[in-house]
Amino acid sequence: MKSRFLLFSVLTFVLFSSCANDEKYLTVEDDKISLGKQLFFDTNLSNPIGQACATCHAPETGFSDPLHRIVSEGIITNTFGNRNAPSLAYNVFAPNRYFNITDETFVGGLFLDGRSQN
Repeated sequence: MKSRFLLFSVLTFVLFSSCANDEKYLTVEDDKISLGKQLFFDTNLSNPIGQACATCHAPETGFSDPLHRIVSEGIITNTFGNRNAPSLAYNVFAPNRYFNITDETFVGGLFLDGRSQN
């Protein structure tokens, strides 16, 4: 009986302590999400200006080419590169990408073929 009471007390404490007001933490997370969305949809970051990351990595198509083409069109009309916009869901598999705990930086890049380290 005593062990049940102790278990019940611990579970009650965990339940109510996890429902604490985390507003200050949520604000930071909301700010990061908002900044990420602004950057992802910003058409001023491309060269030439006019194309956002979301242009080729459309959220509504799993962050891949919205028209499901073999190669994605660039910002200049009727110009195509030799690569398609892969789904960003595969970002987790990017080679040589890790967090260096010594200098607290990310190492590696998003390009699966290794053409750039960024």
